[in-house]
Amino acid sequence: MKQLGMFRELGAPLSPLGMAHCAERKRVEQRFAHLMREEPGLGRLVSYAGNKNMPLLRLYRYKEAFAFELVEEFIRRLELSEADYLLDPFCGMGTTLLGALRHNIRSVGIDRLPIAQFVARTLPLFLTIEPQALRKTFEVLKGMRDGAEPAEIAMDVGIMRVAFQEDTLLALR
Repeated sequence: MKQLGMFRELGAPLSPLGMAHCAERKRVEQRFAHLMREEPGLGRLVSYAGNKNMPLLRLYRYKEAFAFELVEEFIRRLELSEADYLLDPFCGMGTTLLGALRHNIRSVGIDRLPIAQFVARTLPLFLTIEPQALRKTFEVLKGMRDGAEPAEIAMDVGIMRVAFQEDTLLALR
């Protein structure tokens, strides 16, 4: 309940700290008003939903990402070229890095989450795979599956036995 304390009731007076915060915000907004503009049309690009039509970006379900199209839009607007560097301090799955790669722009991404680091590092590797190589590899592995012993993995997770029928779980293992 204390967390809700930051939201004042309608009509309730602001504390001196809250008033100072509002005054500072207003000062910063006025100072940079000539640089700011609202573009509601970009709203659809600030979510992962824009990547649902791109098979490469559907490989990982990283919903905190924003749309690849947003990266493309700002690379175009900022007129970035191969002479530039692009820094993404919260790179997530690496959408910005992938966009930079597509335009031969050097880029650096930083993220604290190990899964984000993994995805950002591996996603561009899919661009180096020869056409049909994944299909061929899948067929080889599928052929090896029939003679292989089931892995013990997932048997210690109770929900696995509930989520899958026995024959399906065996095939997955």
